[in-house]
Amino acid sequence: MIDAPLVAIILINWNNYQDTLECIQAIQDSTYKNILIIVVDNNSQNNSVQILKENSKDIQLILSNENTGFTGGNNIGISFATKMNADLILVLNNDTLVDKSAIEELVLATKLYDDVGIFTPKILFHPDRHLVWSAGTIYDEKKLMGLNFGYKNIDSPEHNNIRDLDYAVGCALLIRSSVFKKIGVLTEDYFATWEDVDFGLRAKKAGVRILYIPSSTIWHKESSSSGGMDSPQYVYYQTRSALVFQRRWAKSLLNLIIGYSYYFAYCIKRSYKFFIRGNSRGILAMLLALNDSIFNRLGRRDYPILKKQIPINVND
Repeated sequence: MIDAPLVAIILINWNNYQDTLECIQAIQDSTYKNILIIVVDNNSQNNSVQILKENSKDIQLILSNENTGFTGGNNIGISFATKMNADLILVLNNDTLVDKSAIEELVLATKLYDDVGIFTPKILFHPDRHLVWSAGTIYDEKKLMGLNFGYKNIDSPEHNNIRDLDYAVGCALLIRSSVFKKIGVLTEDYFATWEDVDFGLRAKKAGVRILYIPSSTIWHKESSSSGGMDSPQYVYYQTRSALVFQRRWAKSLLNLIIGYSYYFAYCIKRSYKFFIRGNSRGILAMLLALNDSIFNRLGRRDYPILKKQIPINVND
């Protein structure tokens, strides 16, 4: 590896040029300069492409003729980055802002830990920058569930310890190009969410180390591209992907039953919250996700009904 390896940074844009432009500016203000910014537009239905062309310089803009999701969009970027001989590939959500030294700290880590293939920074909320979004991850093999360590906790010294992980969140992970040659790219039939847990476990199974680097910091607006954590479409993909993931990674029928039990309990609690708020589409999204996971209907699934609010009268 050369002293300043080429870092290809992949951003996926879908109807959200505002966040993408802010993210690009933060990257370009970074102390690390040997970068290639790749923006994959996932067939935006607004004027994103025109605005990105007019307002951003020194980026490689790739236009997809369909919305291929987080997985497919990143795989398009990974393929391009590999052709450009990038040493390192940073998969980064477009609704993030990087600290000036964040990329440099990650690159430094690649030199200090040459036996590690994947690196992930400390991720804090934005604008509530005192709160943790992810200080590394926790994977519960028994429950078949992955969690962000420290989520919504106040940032503190306990979040500053370098440690090995079972997976790194897809929000921000720096990957050596050699890892993709070893285990392949993101699994596209997830479309969005849980693909990062799947990728991490595949990497670990292949002997690739994953390391949390707290000296590198980014800030996350949390799912602004998809309309927020409780948007029906996000709820749909999150639920379906979780059930698909558990089925694929369960080591036994008993393991699968336990995993499903914990996740269904979570879904019931979430449905109750949706009911109280009158969010009928959130409940419907989970039901559709359950049905599609059973019949293995994967990839992109568009349900117009999830875009139409059906009110719930909580007084009935």
